[in-house]
Amino acid sequence: MMNNLKKYVKPLVCLMTSLIVYVLAMALFHYMGVFKLASIGKINFVVMAILMFTGGLVMGKKTSKKGYLEGLKLGGFVVVSLFLLNIIFTRHFDLYVVLYYVVMMVSSVIGSMIGINLHR
Repeated sequence: MMNNLKKYVKPLVCLMTSLIVYVLAMALFHYMGVFKLASIGKINFVVMAILMFTGGLVMGKKTSKKGYLEGLKLGGFVVVSLFLLNIIFTRHFDLYVVLYYVVMMVSSVIGSMIGINLHR
């Protein structure tokens, strides 16, 4: 039981820590005028896909079979968390948000599938 918990907590903590550092860096860059507000959304899309891919890769390396399920678990947890935060704080839901969540979920699954193959 404890090994399963460790298997899920470490990639989630790494992912959330990376996300917090990324958000703080983007806020600082926006404050200094390096990035305009319009470009931050596009950069955010790419960086989140890379972070989810990396999280899935780490999760896939730690499992022995069915890497796609591990990626779905990780992606599902992050997508549900961000969806709830989106509903609570912005109450804004459109096609771009759905596409954003689908890309995050797919990149997590692909990263996990590649990670399980690197594990072998």
